[in-house]
Amino acid sequence: MNLPSKIGLISGRGNFPLLIAQQIRKNFPGTLIYTAGFRKETNNYVRKYSEEFRVFDFGALGSAIDYFKSRGIEKSLIAGLISHKRLFDKNLRLDSVMQGILDGAKDKKADSILGGIASAMQSAGIELLSMLPVLEEHTAQEGILSQKQPGEAQKQDIEFGFSLAKELSRHDIGQTITVKDKCVVAVEALEGTDACILRSGRMAGPGIAVIKVAKLHQDLRFDLPVIGPRTIKNMKKVKAAAIAIEAEKTCIVDKPEVIRLADKYGISIAVIKP
Repeated sequence: MNLPSKIGLISGRGNFPLLIAQQIRKNFPGTLIYTAGFRKETNNYVRKYSEEFRVFDFGALGSAIDYFKSRGIEKSLIAGLISHKRLFDKNLRLDSVMQGILDGAKDKKADSILGGIASAMQSAGIELLSMLPVLEEHTAQEGILSQKQPGEAQKQDIEFGFSLAKELSRHDIGQTITVKDKCVVAVEALEGTDACILRSGRMAGPGIAVIKVAKLHQDLRFDLPVIGPRTIKNMKKVKAAAIAIEAEKTCIVDKPEVIRLADKYGISIAVIKP
């Protein structure tokens, strides 16, 4: 994959956009990064890897697009967490571009909103790119990553839950489910994976298996499944036994630290190819 001399990056929260910026700097040194973030919803550490770093009011998508256009940006990436629940804030002020996306969306699911953002950017002459080529060395490959192998109970839970998670993913509700004793404990919704894990522990106690998959028809431009050290730390809090993720479509942020923590806490990490 070749990147242009300039690329835009819409940065949300978490370490995922930071990883994207680091990979571009490492593997595409001739590409300058122009970052647009939204107030209280962006990782400020991306600034270190950016030629320019601008923060806009949450909901001011049109301003971010205008900024990219003013810098001659024709290709962009979007990465990181953005709080979906802020859409329910009655005091939220959206610009005409973002309001138009919400008004025109068939529903408020993540894919509908993100697809609308991609279309608005495309209309402005900015193409949203797939993240996978940039993240190739951080994409999970099939196998067991941890020292601890899944026990028989975890194997059964993973086998039981993986196909269910893939089937549920077609409805764009969430990427994660948790299972114990071949019973679905929780399905991720608006709260996100970390809160889903903690909620599962409160309900089912130790020994849950966490399963995170790509959507059945995953748009590789956005919302890829991601795990990182925080995922494992939250699993440790509830004494979860194992996590299964989908091969070739899941990004692992800080993979060495993820494996180190999993080994320290006795958590199994299985990478499954459907």
